[in-house]
Amino acid sequence: MKRPREESATAEQGIQSREYSECSPECSASVGSGFVAVAKLSWASMGVEEIPSKTVLHHSFVARLEPPPAYERHNTARIADDAAWARGDAVPASRCVLDMGCGDGRIAIQLALQSPDLQVHGVDLNPAAVRQAQELAREAGVQDRMHFEVADLTQEQPPPPQQQFDIVLMQLLLSIIGGPAERAAVLTTARARLRPGGILLLSAGAVSSDINAENAELYQRDEAETGEKHTYYSRSASGEVLYPTHHFQYQELLVLLKCHGFEVVELHKDREVSSRRPDQLAWFLFGVALCLA
Repeated sequence: MKRPREESATAEQGIQSREYSECSPECSASVGSGFVAVAKLSWASMGVEEIPSKTVLHHSFVARLEPPPAYERHNTARIADDAAWARGDAVPASRCVLDMGCGDGRIAIQLALQSPDLQVHGVDLNPAAVRQAQELAREAGVQDRMHFEVADLTQEQPPPPQQQFDIVLMQLLLSIIGGPAERAAVLTTARARLRPGGILLLSAGAVSSDINAENAELYQRDEAETGEKHTYYSRSASGEVLYPTHHFQYQELLVLLKCHGFEVVELHKDREVSSRRPDQLAWFLFGVALCLA
């Protein structure tokens, strides 16, 4: 298999490769429970309109979520090849999607409207967001194919414990869930909820100091408190700490996914508008990964 392609390589690539060359204790380390507890309280009580989220899917995700052509729905030989499906060659005719950190459900509902074969289960820590997602699904007429509920995705067995999914969607969650221990927990959950051969569609913030001076300042300012490079506190307009945000280096995310039983098929680095500061640009990583048996 060819090495996943980075669309915008940086001069730091060689340094990253040496720094994150294998699974290490960092994959499951803890960065202190204090700011993680603050983050959980913030996410659970945050106003729905304040939740940073992406409103559209990255182009590398779209092909994995579109319904297959009719002739492919009967091509069982291709559908049985899970690795080929993850690489975009074929998809099953009926699929179940888990949206981890679904927020108000806007992406999940778009998917249900665009692909009538999808059954979507959304999970979020914020009760108000989940209520809004349920209401929006009813308004869109797709409530029969959607289910939303409140759960802490850093816990070992979030609902539904007995169901496995074809696709797990994780938009920005890995960057804002907490420290390394919480990232490890949500990836463990994602792998447990995916069937063998299922795919993870993942977006995360990327180190942006080369194009965003404010991010560079935040990394430096908060590193002593967070204890982790490229992790800073996202704050309210009044300066109140809301939650920690971690920006990944390309190789760092590759290794983290490998540590948790995923084979990365694609990993793109693209420049987009910042999730919380729409007047600024930042780098984001978009990955497609196969759940190994």
